[in-house]
Amino acid sequence: MAKTDKIDASVIASFAAVIKPAIRPVNDDQALRLKATVSRRRQLSDMVKAETSRGQTLS
Repeated sequence: MAKTDKIDASVIASFAAVIKPAIRPVNDDQALRLKATVSRRRQLSDMVKAETSRGQTLS
């Protein structure tokens, strides 16, 4: 069964009607690109740390 079935949609709609969460604007293209770049930089940094650690273990 898919996650987006009718029951889930109904529960989500009921929750939103009761909680009334604040409406947030969608990020613009530049903010999304920056977020993706920062995320990728973090991934690469973690990879460098892991490889450095692996290299020290092998020495």
